Amino acid sequence: MSDEHHNHDDWFAHTREEGLPQQEHSGHVDTKALLIFYMGMVAFVVVSVIGVTLFFQRYVLGVRQDRLETLHLAVEANEYKATTLAELGQYGWSGETVQGAARIPIDEARAKVMEGYGK
Repeated sequence: MSDEHHNHDDWFAHTREEGLPQQEHSGHVDTKALLIFYMGMVAFVVVSVIGVTLFFQRYVLGVRQDRLETLHLAVEANEYKATTLAELGQYGWSGETVQGAARIPIDEARAKVMEGYGK
């Protein structure tokens, strides 16, 4: 190895005339620059938190709306199902498909059909 790799450059060189202790290199802190950097980081974090909060609230609102719409349709379907099951268990007139047709309870209709196949 050559000696040039072991010697420091002039940046580290000090003479006796400079006196002791030597002033450290880059020892001065620019507090204004650090304050600006810190405030920038704080602003970035605040904006990020606000953005994520707004996004989350909008997402949750959309999910809630989807569920309410789904529940609204389910309520209507359940009411229709309950009405239809109640009609299937009663005597009545069914004028929707055939005019003047009578309706008997479904259990009784099943029993009559089974009797017809049992003979």
